[in-house]
Amino acid sequence: MRPSSSIIACAVTAACVALGLAGCNYAQSYPALPGPGGAPTFPPGTVTEAPIPTAAATPIGITKGADGNVWFAEQNGDKIAKIVPSTMAITEYPVPTAASAPSDVTEGPNGNPNVWFDEVAGNKIGFVTPAGSFTEFNVPTPNAGPIGLTSDPTGDLWFGEFFAGKIASITTSGVVTEYPINYGGAPQPDEVTIAPDHSVWFLDPADNVVGHMTFPGPTFNAYALLTPANSPEFMTNGADGNLWFTELGNPSNGTYCVIGRVNLGPSPTISEFSNFKFAQPTPYGDWCLGIAQGSDGNIWFAETGVGGIGRITSNGTITEWGVPGSGTTAVGLANGPDGDLWFTDGNLGLPYAIGTNQVGKVQISSLPALGIRKQWKAHIVTTPLHKVTLHGIERPIPLPLPMR
Repeated sequence: MRPSSSIIACAVTAACVALGLAGCNYAQSYPALPGPGGAPTFPPGTVTEAPIPTAAATPIGITKGADGNVWFAEQNGDKIAKIVPSTMAITEYPVPTAASAPSDVTEGPNGNPNVWFDEVAGNKIGFVTPAGSFTEFNVPTPNAGPIGLTSDPTGDLWFGEFFAGKIASITTSGVVTEYPINYGGAPQPDEVTIAPDHSVWFLDPADNVVGHMTFPGPTFNAYALLTPANSPEFMTNGADGNLWFTELGNPSNGTYCVIGRVNLGPSPTISEFSNFKFAQPTPYGDWCLGIAQGSDGNIWFAETGVGGIGRITSNGTITEWGVPGSGTTAVGLANGPDGDLWFTDGNLGLPYAIGTNQVGKVQISSLPALGIRKQWKAHIVTTPLHKVTLHGIERPIPLPLPMR
């Protein structure tokens, strides 16, 4: 599925990042990371990467397709591409709308064979057939910034309108329905997920809340996170029936990567998991982005700022690995058709210029058993969902252009 982040692509000079067995070390213009607490790199042979033909493509969202291939969005390359799992061969398809900034990709709903994507700058939702033919649909609100596209198995797709403060649905024939978010604040939804009961949940990093949309109405509720100004970014369904999400982190508040969980049920709660060993000191900090349920039933997440990938179990046991190779990282994550964990490895314009313009996979079935690797129990805080009405609350980061 897609990853969803609202990070700005900063125009900053790139700095080399080398990831080795001892941990991460930044170029001399940036402070070195502390040792990652003994966390190892992935064992040899478990990670395979393929370079993207288009230079500086900025791969973001990634998903498995109905055709058995893996598909991903190239935000700066303005392309949707597929990679064949058995050969790692990549084929790129240019999006018809120039400079459209495709960000998220998702499987079509209800047996639809196509791969769907959002165009953040092009203000469109589109799909590409397995053969590479495109169809695009305009979003009614101008400059809405559609992002966070996902499918509901019952038949429609849903997305956030980042700049318009709306949640929208689109049918497979292209009919768009928009719903203005009305819980106050200054909502900028950038990730949408459909819960097992088919209700719509979304993340609003600008207001630091998890949002819930239900019908009839619709009714919008905002639920505050315990960690202040921490920018929830990506969300996925877990095998435990709950919703899991990443929190980007806010080093100015002394917070870094946090994993959150919406514990669904008659009286929902939110749990937040922290105490990661891969953590960069202020002023940069780690950036937790993509999240996906793996074929092993656990939740996997991308620690983009430090070149790591982590796994968290339902009881909060965390294991982290560095991705081998100088400057490599993970941005978007997806469970592939082959059971491997797939990731995009792109440079998002972070101050330390991590990302190597590749797509990769981790053979998680080949990893050692949980008890063999370096791991630790997260610090867990659980609180009832606290419904809030927002009135001009502080935004954690200025966000002129969302990125996946």
